[in-house]
Amino acid sequence: MPGKNVIYWNEIIRASERSAIIPQSIAAVIHAEAAKYRGGDWKPTSVCKDSKKSTKENTVYKSSAAGMTQFLNGTWMTETLRDGTYLYEKATEQGLVADKPLLNKKGEVVKNKKGEVVNEKNFRSLKTTGKISRN
Repeated sequence: MPGKNVIYWNEIIRASERSAIIPQSIAAVIHAEAAKYRGGDWKPTSVCKDSKKSTKENTVYKSSAAGMTQFLNGTWMTETLRDGTYLYEKATEQGLVADKPLLNKKGEVVKNKKGEVVNEKNFRSLKTTGKISRN
C-alpha cells in the first residue's frame, strides 16, 4: 500500500473482518481499480469517465463503475441489500431498506408451503418529495 494510502488501513481491516478476505487482497483490488492522484495516492471518488466523449460542460461515463473498487451499479445495490455488509448497515440505519413481499416473474406474491408471504430485502419507495415513503 504505497504512500498516503495507509490512511485507509482501518477501513481495509474492517472490510477484511466482515468479508473474511485478507487485507492485502482488498488493498490489491483497490490499487488495481481506483483512479490515482499523482504519486499513486488512491482517489476515493473514482469513476469511469469517457474522456473522448466528455466535455467541459458534460461528463460522459463509460460505465456505472464507481468508488475505489469500481463496483457497478448492480453490485452497489446488491451489497446494500445483503445483510452483514457495511452498506446494508448504513442503509438500514437511515431507513432505506425494508422487507417487501417477494414477487414471481408474473408479479404475484410468493408464498411458502405454509401459505405465508415470503419477504425479501428491498429499497423503500421514495415519493417525489425525496422523503422515505411509509408504504
